Amino acid sequence: MTPEREISFENYPNDQDRASQVVEQLQRPVAERPQLILSYFKGPDRSGHFTGMASEKTRADVIAADAAVGRILGAIDALPDADHVQLLVTTDHGMVPVESLVNLRRILRRHGIDAHAVSTGTTSFLYLDDPSEAILAEAIEKLSAYSEFDVVRPDQAPAAWHIGKGPRVGDLIVSARPPYFIEDPDRWPWFIGWMQYIGPDFIPSTAGIKATHGYVTGTPGVEGILYTHGSAFAAGREVDHVRAIDIHPTIMRMLGLEPGRGVDGVVESRLLR
Repeated sequence: MTPEREISFENYPNDQDRASQVVEQLQRPVAERPQLILSYFKGPDRSGHFTGMASEKTRADVIAADAAVGRILGAIDALPDADHVQLLVTTDHGMVPVESLVNLRRILRRHGIDAHAVSTGTTSFLYLDDPSEAILAEAIEKLSAYSEFDVVRPDQAPAAWHIGKGPRVGDLIVSARPPYFIEDPDRWPWFIGWMQYIGPDFIPSTAGIKATHGYVTGTPGVEGILYTHGSAFAAGREVDHVRAIDIHPTIMRMLGLEPGRGVDGVVESRLLR
């Protein structure tokens, strides 16, 4: 039995190598060619986070990602049955510039809120040591004084969050507003780790993340992109928005299959011919 190979962002194939793998699959004989190819490209995600959306590194990564997609388009167009091959290109999120890190653990300590915070990106789940209604109300009152983030009870969260009632859902949810973001201190640069104990409530993002995602629906910049190519799609049609949860049912419709169970999305008929 061979050990599992560790997959990380660093050892994942670069975009050109990944494009080569997709092209190789497309060029197989029709009888052997997969009916569905799913492929993830790194694109400018890392550079956008750590060097900023306007940096030369991010620009270079955008150009490289565009070239990778171009190779795949060229390979499709060269096939004798190109009309039967459909391509959908999308992203899982957009990106918003950030300026300040919410020092949430410091804020909790300073206000005497006994809670464990689990944070990433723009959101933190707070697990109160004592989740009784009185303690919960007190924590909400103290945290609601901040304009840099919203404090939400899970049972009052917007329906679009689909937060559910599972055991991992916190007693409270802290949702940052741009240009603020939240990360657990163990992900901070080592030289600012001490600030979680005696630092300010908000730390300038001078060394670390320059942009992030995960803000609430409707925040400008968080939208992803979606392009389609092929005879199954409506040519020349521009759609104002497409929900990510609708992509799976739409692709399954194209394949003549039923969507998986427990799927929230529906077929996005505006995309189809």
